Amino acid sequence: MTTQQIEYVIMLAEEKSFSSAAKKLYITQPSLSQFIMNLENQIGLQLFDRNSYPIKITPAGEIYIKNAKKILDIEKELNDEITDLLNMKTGNLVIGATSFRAACLLNQSIAAFHKKYDKIKVEIIEAFEQELGSLVQKGDIDFYIGTGHPDLKLFHYEILATERIYLAVPENNPINNKLRKFALSENDIITGNLRFSEIPVIDIKTVADEPFILLSHDDGLAGTVERICENSEFNPLTYTTVKHMETVFSFINSGIGLGFVPDSFIKYGNSRKHPVYYALDESVSCNDIVLVSRKNKYFTKASVEYIRMLKQMIGFGTWL
Repeated sequence: MTTQQIEYVIMLAEEKSFSSAAKKLYITQPSLSQFIMNLENQIGLQLFDRNSYPIKITPAGEIYIKNAKKILDIEKELNDEITDLLNMKTGNLVIGATSFRAACLLNQSIAAFHKKYDKIKVEIIEAFEQELGSLVQKGDIDFYIGTGHPDLKLFHYEILATERIYLAVPENNPINNKLRKFALSENDIITGNLRFSEIPVIDIKTVADEPFILLSHDDGLAGTVERICENSEFNPLTYTTVKHMETVFSFINSGIGLGFVPDSFIKYGNSRKHPVYYALDESVSCNDIVLVSRKNKYFTKASVEYIRMLKQMIGFGTWL
């Protein structure tokens, strides 16, 4: 079973069309058809049912493809280990993160890594956490930065830091006048000053009549917001739902409604304008920021070195 055979069969299985697969493989359709026919003759079993459209994979094809993918995984790990022997003069590092975490949490560490290892190609895959977990499982990314505690049967994770979620209210909302003694500015949160340390937490039911901008996607932050609301038996009056934290923040600043914002975004989102912030019960409003990888995955030297640098920067308080 050669790499070429595997690539051709997998491509055909994905495309379910000889013409489409041949186009992506940069070969002619007759060449691909003849190749598959020769392979099936060699095996003695038919891998594809050509009598249907789109073409179907036979039981023999399912077995072939399942084991072929295992071979590709082994070959990839072999190549990764060989790359290590080249003393990081070449290689790839693929990191996953949600859009806002990629922008807020990774820039300094990526810059430091690139400065030291400029021959290593670093790729950032931005997606929701559920999709990032799937990409880690498939081996498409080396690891991702997320929140919460993933399933230990499937993943390995390390806690990197903790973030806290704050209630955010548009600056021009009259309710801020009533809640003045609870109010925090972005500077209070960023510097951790005396007001920040002494401010009482707010009862979220105080804003029960206010419209909210909420995350619609089942992501780490959305889960924390749900936990905050359940803990206070609070059902937010939802004005609209959006997919990204950047949109939530923009809508709050525009006065559309209230929302929930993590301190990592407050500190490192590079925003000039901020809403008014209110602290929530710390026992339910905090998230662990974690580095997640596939269980028992082989880490390339590039991955190990980047993670080492990341942890070192966190320890010195300079990773962001």
